[in-house]
Amino acid sequence: MLTVDIIKYLENKCSEEEKRAVINWVASSDANQKTFNKIKAEYVASKLKGVTTHENNSVYSQTFKKKKKTPYYFAAASIVMLLVSIVYFGLQKQDVPENIEFSNQNINKIATNRGDQYSLLLPDGTTVILNSDSKITYPKQFSGATREVTLQGEAYFDVMHNPEKPFIVKTSDLDIRVLGTTFNIKSYSEDKTIQATLVSGKVEVFKKESSSKLVLKPSQRATLNKKQNKITLDKVVTQDIISWKSGRLVFKEASLEDVLKDIERKYNVSFEVKSDKLLRYKYTGSFDDLKVEEIMEILEISSPIYFEKNNNNPKISIFMKR
Repeated sequence: MLTVDIIKYLENKCSEEEKRAVINWVASSDANQKTFNKIKAEYVASKLKGVTTHENNSVYSQTFKKKKKTPYYFAAASIVMLLVSIVYFGLQKQDVPENIEFSNQNINKIATNRGDQYSLLLPDGTTVILNSDSKITYPKQFSGATREVTLQGEAYFDVMHNPEKPFIVKTSDLDIRVLGTTFNIKSYSEDKTIQATLVSGKVEVFKKESSSKLVLKPSQRATLNKKQNKITLDKVVTQDIISWKSGRLVFKEASLEDVLKDIERKYNVSFEVKSDKLLRYKYTGSFDDLKVEEIMEILEISSPIYFEKNNNNPKISIFMKR
């Protein structure tokens, strides 16, 4: 397969026959998959050259990044390097993971453990990056009028454009319908909310058992409060929302409860909060590929909390400072 054919595919200029040829070539071997993703990474980076990123100037923002000799420093990441590293990260995990499941000959189920991520290519050419403690179910071949997948957890989708076959992501309480776009969905069963964030293109968000829909524009996030069964819409910095793909955690006025859940999933640790007041504490900041011990140190410095580890208890206890 020539590079020019793959670029033509990425630019959506292929005929149906040419598109199928590229997809079949990519699916035929791990080596081809890695080559495809490498070319895609270089293609995305080339399109983003010259793009200017804007720092968040909020006085509450705190960005920490690891140095060679010190655990963190204030910095902003390059969007080009972020996207390239995202793709390359997934490429290193293209071998079939130990936790892959096959329910039958026609359906694939892929689940990630805590602390893991997995990048996969769906039969239609859609790219998915699955976050830790997540599961996706999809057919080996899409048939019928739609392309449907089911998600539990969090994933980033780069959907192959096909106006004749909408792409639908089903979660526990929301359905997201697209034609071709990039977006992020966060739908963990233990979380109080489900979030759908649009990076580019257009998506339609449906509540289960409801005919009404909400159309998102780029940089908009729809959040469903499960208890209230109510959807709210807000504008976000999409690069912050999808920063988990490169190992970075970003929080904007997030409850400590949500912060701890994300840390638990990423680092496969467990916390036990000893004060209900702490769960309502709001935190703004980011952790750029740090060790969990470094994150706890930062939280202790910047928040009214401290951690204790008891060898007889697998959970890390969190107390409010007096």
